[in-house]
Amino acid sequence: MAGHGDGPAAPGLWPRPADLTAPPTVAHTDGDLFWWLTYGIIGSAMPGFAGVLQPDERWEVVQFLRALAVTEEARLLAPLESVTPWLVAPEFTYTTEDGAGRSLSDHHGQDIILLVLFSLPESVDRLRQLHDLYPSLRVRGVEVLGVPLHGSRDIAHALGQGTVGYPIVRDEAAEIAMTYTLFRRTWSAEDRRPEPPMPTHLEFLIDRQGYIRARWIPRTQQGWEEMASFLTTIEALNLEEPTTEEPEEHLH
Repeated sequence: MAGHGDGPAAPGLWPRPADLTAPPTVAHTDGDLFWWLTYGIIGSAMPGFAGVLQPDERWEVVQFLRALAVTEEARLLAPLESVTPWLVAPEFTYTTEDGAGRSLSDHHGQDIILLVLFSLPESVDRLRQLHDLYPSLRVRGVEVLGVPLHGSRDIAHALGQGTVGYPIVRDEAAEIAMTYTLFRRTWSAEDRRPEPPMPTHLEFLIDRQGYIRARWIPRTQQGWEEMASFLTTIEALNLEEPTTEEPEEHLH
């Protein structure tokens, strides 16, 4: 299901499957996980997959297990995080409507990134709001990147008069959306389901070092619909002295 060891076959297995998002599992090394994927675990229902998965595929499973654990911890994300940076933003490349290509890491040391995953027509009001605020955000060192969640490319038609003034991701939007919607889980009852509902809109604030510092999901969290609150969050990041080294590697 969602890596909690509570799938439909779990009641018939002994010992019960481990919760792959829990601290005891997360504490194991990548080598441990790769070994168990290869040879299985004696005394359990866990088989080895050496004859089914190639080595590179087993390493991909290891990375997926790591991502599961991180997304579970990401339930704690709120519109304003004051804790020490801990969640590395997954790296991505993107091409905008004007054909310019960049990567997230190109912005390190320069821009705070507001990553806006949107749907049309549900996000129209918020997109217009950010359009009006965009010059002020650029003065504050914030770059806005719009990412359509469902292939919504006719932005101009949806917004009526004119398009938004900030970059809209074109070709790599599906990959970015698939990665960042993994961080959609909260502690709400519906998000405790094995497959939580997909939001129509969510935003992430990524600091200049490449860490996700805040998240806003309108359906579950109050915060950034009031621009004064949002700008307070931006100012807090601008005044903050870096306390964590820039991550050497980003999640992919």
